[in-house]
Amino acid sequence: MIQVPIKVDCYPSRTTDEFPVCFYWNMVRFEIKKITDHWYQYDLSSNWSATDYFKICTKNNLYFIMKHEKGSDKWYLVAPENSENLLTFPFERLN
Repeated sequence: MIQVPIKVDCYPSRTTDEFPVCFYWNMVRFEIKKITDHWYQYDLSSNWSATDYFKICTKNNLYFIMKHEKGSDKWYLVAPENSENLLTFPFERLN
């Protein structure tokens, strides 16, 4: 998996920790139009921290998968190693 560090602005939610509203990658701001999916990963037997994943669509209709490592509070854009397009995919490839 390819992981590219990004800076993320979030707003707090009453039901969960926080949700992204925009992110910065290569000094470009991407505003999030919609979170199309959200899932959580945690393994008690692992040393990895709990992680949230978000499948998002930006205002300019680009689709990304974002990863938030809760323990370190680090954010990444993620993609499979064999991805031709580094991080943005047609929506059909994300489903």
